[in-house]
Amino acid sequence: MRATASTSAAREGRALQDFLARRSETPRNRWYLRVLASGAALLQNQPDLAKRYAQEAVRLAPRETLATQWLEATRNLAYVYARTGERERAVDLILELAEATPGLAPVLIARDPALTQPLAGNERYRQLVARVEDEMAHSKLRYPVSER
Repeated sequence: MRATASTSAAREGRALQDFLARRSETPRNRWYLRVLASGAALLQNQPDLAKRYAQEAVRLAPRETLATQWLEATRNLAYVYARTGERERAVDLILELAEATPGLAPVLIARDPALTQPLAGNERYRQLVARVEDEMAHSKLRYPVSER
């Protein structure tokens, strides 16, 4: 019998949780272990726990001293908010990351399915995507084509 998507996701979440249990926490990886733990919680359909881990990851990676880690932790928190129905909070973070230095790459803002799918109905997100797509179109850089 084939496993359902939710059963498969829960199994993957438990595997990730087991992986995390075997890791030693250090000051350098503490924030990232929380990012991974938030993913494990999402896969196991534990949205509140996922948000708590993701928020803690951001707290453990302050922007002032760990800018690139802050970027990744904050991006993860935006993804968690988007997947758990807190779309306005997700958009608030994406808007912040769009202007931050270092910031979120325009192609991730506009074309990452982890954002585009849950946030498609959000007007502020659509306006940001339109702006970012226009900036990419007028850039000399080549971006991957959208799969819309």
